[in-house]
Amino acid sequence: MSGHHTIWLVGCSHCSELWLTAAGRKTTDCPRCRTTYRTRTLRKFAEGTDRDALVEKRTQILASRSDPRARDQYRATVDDALADYDSLEDAAQSSLIDEAAVLRHIGADNAADHLYTNDESTTSSSSSLGMEEPESEHTNSFDPLGIPLPVAADSGISRIPPEQDGQTDLSTTVVYRGLQPQMRRWIPSLLEDLLPTLAAAVAQWTVDQDSLTLEDANTEGIATALLDKLDIHPETVEIDGDRQAPVEVRAWVRDLVAFTVRAIEEDVTINEAPESLTRIGTGRGLLNAGRAALQAGPVALLDVLEVTPQVAATLNEGEWVGTRKETRARSLGALDSLSDALDIQLVFSTPRMESLLVEDHPDWTSCHLNLTEDADTSHPSKTNTAAGEDAALAREAWDILREREWSDTGYTRILRNIPASGATRGDLAADDDVSLSEGSIYAYVDDLAAAGFVTIDDSTRPSRVVLTELGASIADYVDAKGSVQNPVQASLTQSPNRGTSECTPQHQQDPPGDSHRLGDDRVSAAESFLATTGDVSEDGYTRFLGRYSGGTAPREIEPATLHHQLQAGRCTEGVSVVEDANLQKFDDGRVSYLSGGPSFDDDVAVVLEWGNPLGTLARLVGTLLGSRAWSKILRRSRLGSSLENLWAGADQFDSALADVAKFGAQMGWMSSGEENDYLSYRERLEAVRCSLLEDVGRFDDLDYEQRSALLSKLIGLATTATTLYHAAGYDLTVHLRVPDSTQLRRDDDRYGRFLAFFRSVVAKQGVYRGPDGVHSIYRMQREHRSEKLKRRLGYEIDPGDPRAELTCSWVVAVDGTGGEVASDIEDALSVEDHRVRERIQEGAEEAAVMDVPVVVANGAETTRRIVEAFAMKKGFSAGARQDLDRLVNVIHAALGTQERAPSPFDVAAVMQALESRDEPSDELDVGALARGIATLPANRLLPSLFDEGERPKLALQKMVRALLGSDGAVSRGDLVDVSSQNSVDRYLQRLRALDIVERVGPGEYRAYLEPWWVSGNGQSEPYSEAYDGEIAATGLGDGRWDAVLLGAAHELGADTASAASVEAFSQPVVFEEVLEAHPVLEQYEHILRVYVDGVDEDRPPSTVARIGSPPPGAAPDQQTLTAAVSSD
Repeated sequence: MSGHHTIWLVGCSHCSELWLTAAGRKTTDCPRCRTTYRTRTLRKFAEGTDRDALVEKRTQILASRSDPRARDQYRATVDDALADYDSLEDAAQSSLIDEAAVLRHIGADNAADHLYTNDESTTSSSSSLGMEEPESEHTNSFDPLGIPLPVAADSGISRIPPEQDGQTDLSTTVVYRGLQPQMRRWIPSLLEDLLPTLAAAVAQWTVDQDSLTLEDANTEGIATALLDKLDIHPETVEIDGDRQAPVEVRAWVRDLVAFTVRAIEEDVTINEAPESLTRIGTGRGLLNAGRAALQAGPVALLDVLEVTPQVAATLNEGEWVGTRKETRARSLGALDSLSDALDIQLVFSTPRMESLLVEDHPDWTSCHLNLTEDADTSHPSKTNTAAGEDAALAREAWDILREREWSDTGYTRILRNIPASGATRGDLAADDDVSLSEGSIYAYVDDLAAAGFVTIDDSTRPSRVVLTELGASIADYVDAKGSVQNPVQASLTQSPNRGTSECTPQHQQDPPGDSHRLGDDRVSAAESFLATTGDVSEDGYTRFLGRYSGGTAPREIEPATLHHQLQAGRCTEGVSVVEDANLQKFDDGRVSYLSGGPSFDDDVAVVLEWGNPLGTLARLVGTLLGSRAWSKILRRSRLGSSLENLWAGADQFDSALADVAKFGAQMGWMSSGEENDYLSYRERLEAVRCSLLEDVGRFDDLDYEQRSALLSKLIGLATTATTLYHAAGYDLTVHLRVPDSTQLRRDDDRYGRFLAFFRSVVAKQGVYRGPDGVHSIYRMQREHRSEKLKRRLGYEIDPGDPRAELTCSWVVAVDGTGGEVASDIEDALSVEDHRVRERIQEGAEEAAVMDVPVVVANGAETTRRIVEAFAMKKGFSAGARQDLDRLVNVIHAALGTQERAPSPFDVAAVMQALESRDEPSDELDVGALARGIATLPANRLLPSLFDEGERPKLALQKMVRALLGSDGAVSRGDLVDVSSQNSVDRYLQRLRALDIVERVGPGEYRAYLEPWWVSGNGQSEPYSEAYDGEIAATGLGDGRWDAVLLGAAHELGADTASAASVEAFSQPVVFEEVLEAHPVLEQYEHILRVYVDGVDEDRPPSTVARIGSPPPGAAPDQQTLTAAVSSD
């Protein structure tokens, strides 16, 4: 689409970012590194008036810079954009390439939601960012008459208290994550962000005037009328002693009116606004006027037009401390002026930031915040909304931190790293995040105990340090590095937009008729967190799930939530294969995640992305035996100073514990004396780990024998690590993500190595527990080296329980063909049965049997388990929840297809969304499920409506999500807002044909995941009195699937009077014959089969790979547990 102004595609010399800027701008800021340039000095890659052509050029350059995988993703994303249109003609009428989506896929732009604009000034709407909005010509063009004016309670300055984290409405017009103390640095940015609101206010005021019209010829008349309202007359020669102010205000009003009129008549963006509109009152405007011009211009205009924008901003200690007092005073004075017309909400990053203002600017704080008297606002009618004991405790904790100035000290690091179950002093001394000697720990802990922040539990040996309620409240304000951090500051970053400043109008944030937060269109919060691996040079290769370092990075999903969502995929103590088509590739595949420990009921999870056997093994041992694991999970108090706590202690066995570990369980690298010394064994394993990882780094330089030895040692170290976790009483799960499994299976060599990994690694992760001790299943069954067989503990096999315990479970997440992958893994594991020693196979020697269940986690059984676990956790008794099978059917109808049941990750996310929202008294019913499902990314919803091989229509799915998430009726206009006019015309009828959506009024609709005709829901007629569908009019009776299909065929305009149709609907009606007569109805097959026949259990009859044979005398049920065996 063409505009009327020249646009340049320019590049940054510091970070190589590319962006678009108006050629007429004097300066422009790089949206990535925020370096300010004179526009004419930048390297220019292209220029023109066709914005879309420049956007395409920019995307091509970025894609050409990236690796082949990124280029493939770029092409796939372009294909996806094309697929959303019925024809190339439709695509040609829209902004075909959604660059935001492309760049999210290839990781080339951290501000994908705010393309084409200066990063410090962004205005975006949900409709302008979608790929299916043919009416949108420019991503950031805006219509002043189409922007609702913000409504705030009162103008003034308020403080968001730290205890109100999560309780404050932060859906503000403008959000600043860091308001600088230099006024000239943030005033222009703020005015630029307020420009859409200012233009909308001027436009709507003009429309209300009988004598004025919004036309270019009337700009002077409009400006004169506005200046009269501002009391700026031709004879006004000064304002507050500033003789330049009246002239600058007059010029500013005229420029604002001209820009507003231009925005109505043509497509313009904020970047095309004249600089005079954002420089007023900064001393760098048209005539260098000071703050008086700001007060008399923008502030006064908003005031007289009765528009009160809302601004939330953080004041960061690092920027304000050390700045000259006079500089700070000027910024505070500017806030004072702005508060006459703006609702300004401030967040202080640390207690010291508060103290700085109280000490150096007492008059300002007394006037606006009155911190010294515990008042939090200068709003005349606003009061502190925090109430209850928790809020009082949080306030007390913040005040303590404010008084003591403990940020970045041993006190805060200790408090932050004491888990809910407590920790010994030795644990804290060994914690890398605490970084204090044991002697220092004693001194700090004594001080904390004297202050009442911790208690010492002497009932255990050694004693444990436990947080008090006040200590836990203080710890909530401390980030991972020990710095004191206001939690509200992190909340401010949770906007869907990104950047230093963000302009997100309220009306564009809220879904129609709904107060619930809806999900992203394609990527879940969990997937986004996992895939966005960050910079390994700063954050390391191993991360804790959900961890973040204060307010500089948002915590979009809590650690426990992410942990439990991933663990929902584990449905057996063996190998669970999860098929999830929406897996995202890690930005850096070398990164791994660790989670769990005592605070997670002794559940531990490791998350890896498959690369190759060597890289995956290296990441596995690097994570399991890394410093983070020793610091938080494999603590000395857990294992014992002499490893005496392994397997719950030596008194469990007849043999000495050291012999059990070294010669029974075959825990490797135990030198003489180290088998009963925690610190020595930890140092030894860490040294071996580091040495092997160094060898991995020079793998290409090794010869064949050295490579084989390295792989063997890595497998041995991985086996030792999983045995150590098992001995410590942890349930360990490794999540192996294979986001390109479909491609992997096409490459026989790569896929063969993938399966060999399971045969070589997983098949060794088992131990047999007998009265003599714990025994390595591999050494017992498949070891052939005589010197190794001589160095093992004697054992006896209990015929009543001859099975080995697995030391680790695996969740293998694949993007497709989960059933085939599971079958192949089972076959690969079963091959190990051939390696069992001949004497055991012949019955001359006894050995335990190793059973490794391999199952597909997608299925009704898994869904039922997740829903039931949630119901029990929330206290939903049978009377407080609808029938469990009915709830499972709804989930499978909404999220599954004929070929694939819902991903357990999505099911868990649905239930977690309800957990965070519902009250204990709520009922777990279909309506609640609908609201939970609406929080998922739109592309998860109703995938069965699309034929196999057909790309799902995201526009339809976004409409479904908006309908499900709404508490009331949704208008047709609301549906257009989340998709487009064309999409509503094409897709709404597909939903109404099956009565998934009913008309409830003129142009208003509601969605029902369980339509009225479903048997057992208590409905004998449509939900809405305004129903105008065809199913109820068929007259064939309630709950009959043939009536549903006939009505749907009528609704879709099918020829039901044809001979083929009449014959198909003649009794007895055969489902397949109806579909043959009306292929358009095939899209409803899955939903109908779920609601008519219920969900199949999909439980295969044999899902266990068996290695070894039960000894003579084993129980009958042990002998019938068999699995397929295949040869190499």
